[in-house]
This record gives sequence, structure tokens and C-alpha cells, in this order.
Amino acid sequence: MTWPDWTTWMQAAGVERFELKPGLHFEDSAFAIQAAIDGAGIALGDMSLVTDDLAAGRLVQPFDLAINGPPMFAYFLVTPLEPATNSLVSSFREWVLREAEATRSNDLDARVEVPRPPRVVAV
Repeated sequence: MTWPDWTTWMQAAGVERFELKPGLHFEDSAFAIQAAIDGAGIALGDMSLVTDDLAAGRLVQPFDLAINGPPMFAYFLVTPLEPATNSLVSSFREWVLREAEATRSNDLDARVEVPRPPRVVAV
């Protein structure tokens, strides 16, 4: 099963009779997203993967409809019980949850920029 898929989206949109037609199909959603950015068509994408492209105007969301993915496609943060009380692990957990909520709600201003060391490029 790939996620998201057009049949599931059409059902959520209330389209009763939908037949998937031949055309470009990608097994990897990154390829489908890039094809949409390149103007090759439209694609369904996981919001966590397309938020930056939406914000930058490389993609548009033509409909307000969004569907929740099945549990098998969820993300989990798992630690042994003891390290979960470690302040670094707790801080990381809180950061991941804030980022996920900001992405889910499309609140890009709530996202925290993580300082990165400058890149060194040899010329």
C-alpha cells in the first residue's frame, strides 16, 4: 500500500465513482512531489514532506481537504524508559512535537530554526 493514494482521497472528497486512469505513477512520493514541482501534473503528498514547498510557492494546495494516514504510516519517537527521563531526550522530544504540530497546522512561524554550522566549500 502506498500512502496517500487517489482512491482514498476521492472517497474522502465524496466522489462515489472514481476510476484510476493510466498515467505517471511513482512508487516513491519524493518523485511524485518533484514531478508536481516540475509541472508534470498533480500529486498527493504527506504534509510533513511538502510544507516547505507550499510555503515557498513551489506547490499549491488546491483543496482544503486533508486526510489522516493509517497508523502504519505514522511516526513514532521511541526510547527506553530510563533515558526518556534524561533532559536531552526530553528536550529533543518536545522539539519534535513542536515541529510536528507546526507542520500539521501549517504554522511555519512556530517552527524553530536549528542553527547549523556554516558549510565550507573548496573553490
